[in-house]
This record gives sequence, structure tokens and C-alpha cells, in this order.
Amino acid sequence: MEKADNYIADHFPFRDTWITVKAACEYAAGKRLSNGIYYGENGQLFPQFNVPDYSKLEQKIDWINSFSSSLSSPVSICLIPSASDIQKDRLPLYTSSTAEEDAIRFCYDKLNGPQSIDIRSLLLEHQSENIYYRTDHHWTSYGAKIAFDTLQDNLYSAKKYDTSSLSATTVCDDFYGTSYSSSGYTWVAPDTIDTYINGNDAIVESFRSGVQNEPVISGLYDESMLQEKDKYSYFLGGISPLIHIQNSNLAPSSLLLIRDSYSDSIAPFLSQAYSDIYLIDLRYYKESIQQFIQTHPIDEILIMYSMKNFAEDNNLGLLLG
Repeated sequence: MEKADNYIADHFPFRDTWITVKAACEYAAGKRLSNGIYYGENGQLFPQFNVPDYSKLEQKIDWINSFSSSLSSPVSICLIPSASDIQKDRLPLYTSSTAEEDAIRFCYDKLNGPQSIDIRSLLLEHQSENIYYRTDHHWTSYGAKIAFDTLQDNLYSAKKYDTSSLSATTVCDDFYGTSYSSSGYTWVAPDTIDTYINGNDAIVESFRSGVQNEPVISGLYDESMLQEKDKYSYFLGGISPLIHIQNSNLAPSSLLLIRDSYSDSIAPFLSQAYSDIYLIDLRYYKESIQQFIQTHPIDEILIMYSMKNFAEDNNLGLLLG
């Protein structure tokens, strides 16, 4: 039924035009919130973060604690703050809030066993820079690079990789993200998509049609997606229940990454720190996580979600299956 509703919404006659007209009228009246998206400074679009249900957050952390206690491999968790938290000074007047910061702190305080990795502090040091897209909810490749520096300093078996000399290569200058599509603020300028890792060392197996089927073999980037609406899927080719990234130039070391789509753009950096990375998206992966760990050589496990997705995701209980 959810897919049917989405289909009807996407095929409503002149849907995008009506959304734009609505947003423009409300903007002219002084309103800076449309379909859950704030219109901020210089046309930057910010997804609204609502105060989460703390009882559900606690349940999810309990699952992660139990998951960690059942394993011999170390487990870390990294919750990613959004632009609404890190760059809140760009939000419209009277909309700034500490809800996201408070939720991250609450989750970390409830951990019993897994290590928490705080990337928020370092992102705050770069809040005036281009670390999030203006039209999309994800961080940019530059923001992912900054986060990677903190991750590799805290993960147990990551090969240290110096990012200081990396320079950006622009692959796209007409990217309009999900915030743009849903808000109706269609007059804002597009984003650019950059890369820092050439990806020549990595082989990517994407089990897009299910883990029982043959994987799609590719690289870290899918050039064809730059011609599509969802250009962020340029990283790793988009949605897949399971992705395996291999870099045979590195000494054996493996990471299991339980993740959301923020990991797509940080994966190129991680590919320089591990010989094998397994990325599992619990929204689509319905096999046993415990069995996967038992049948694959996993050195450590990282659970990494945006705070917004972590609050809304209902699949973390699958970690115990």
C-alpha cells in the first residue's frame, strides 16, 4: 500500500508544479517550512528533525548492546548529525533546536559495550564549509572525508590513510537532491558532486537483486547515475541489500558496516583502510546477520546511521536474528 500511495503521489497531474506554487505562495507570506523542509540562508534546504520517541531510541540501543555482547568482534556506533544540527545558524529565525544533539547524547549514554564514535565535534569545526549539500539531506564528499578522519582514528583495525593531500574532482554540477524534490523550492541553485578517491583499487560486488543471486560487479562509482534524477546513487550505484568492496592492495582486514545511505559517499574513503568491507542495509537485507558474521571473516563492526534515520528506522532488531 505504501508503494501504491507513492506511485499515485508521483503520478498526480502537474504534481511538481503544484508543490512549487504552494511553496512559493507560502514563502511570499513569510513561511520558511514546506513539506518538512526549511528554507535557510543562501537557499540551503534543511530537513526538519522532530523530537524522537526516547523509549524507542532506548530499545534500539538495547538491541545494539545485546548484539555487541553476543560477538567476539568489537562493535562501534557512529550517529551522524544533519546540517540542521551542525549548521543551525543558517536555519530560519526561531527554528534552531538542540533536539538532534540531545538525541545523539542520549543514545551514546545508554551504550554498554559498544564504543561510540563522536564525529559531531569535528564537523562543528567545519560548519562554515561545504560539508552538506544544499539541496539534499546527505553530507558532501568533503563532509564524508572529514568524518572519515575521525572514524579511522577510532576504529580498531583500519589502516591509517592520510587524506590531507587529496583534492576534489567535480563529476557533476547539476545535482538536485531529495530536499529539493520534496520541498517545492525549485528556484534554488543546484549542487555539485565531487570525489576524492579515484577508486581504481576497489572492486565492488552489489547484490541488488538479493543475496541469493549473482552480484553486479562494478567500481565505487556508477557514471550512468549522473544522467538520472537520483544522482547521489553515483556512489556505489544506489540501493542494495548487501555490497562487498574489495581492495587487494591492502593487508587483510575486514569491516562489517550496518548502515544507511550516508555510507555510500564515505565508502570510497573506507576502501583505502580495509581490504574487505561488507555494507548491509537492514531495510532490504532480510537474512540472518548473526549467520553472516559466522560465515565471513569480520574483524570489526560499525553501525553508522544519520541520527534522523536511526530515530525512524524500525529494522535494528534484525541485528539479533
